[in-house]
Amino acid sequence: MIVNAFNNNIETGLRILCILNQNYPKTFDLQTLLYLDYFAVHSGDISDIKSLHAPVPYRTGELLVKRSLIKDAIELFCIRNLISVSYTPSGLEYFASELSSPFIESLQEEYTIELIKRINWLTDNINLEKENLQSLFESKIESVNREFNLGILE
Repeated sequence: MIVNAFNNNIETGLRILCILNQNYPKTFDLQTLLYLDYFAVHSGDISDIKSLHAPVPYRTGELLVKRSLIKDAIELFCIRNLISVSYTPSGLEYFASELSSPFIESLQEEYTIELIKRINWLTDNINLEKENLQSLFESKIESVNREFNLGILE
C-alpha cells in the first residue's frame, strides 16, 4: 500500500479541522470547505501573504480532485470525534468538536502555525459565505492560469 506524504487524509483533515476550529461555532458545507482549504494553502493568490504550498501551475484544478479527499478526511476526523456533523435542510454541514481546540493547541510544528496564520487572515479579511468564496475563486482562475501560460510563452 502506497501512502502519499502530501495531500493525504491526515494532512487534509488537519487543514479542515484548523479551518473549522478557527471559525467555531460556524458551520460549513463541503463546497465551502473546498474553497477555504484552497485559499488557506494558496493565500498568495488573494493576498500578499506567501502561500503555504508552492504555486504550482493550474493549481485551480485542485478543486476538481480534492472533493473526495476532503470528504474522506472529514470522515476520518469525525470518527476521531474532532469534527462534528450538523444535518440541516440544505445538507450536511461540519463544525469543530469540543476536542478540536485541545488537539490543535498540542500541535507545535511550523506547518500548523503557518496554516493557522493564513486561516486567521481569511477569517478576518474575507466574507466566508460560499457564494463570495466561489466568486473570489472564479475571479482568480483566469489570472492564475494566465500566469503559467505566460511562463510557457517566454
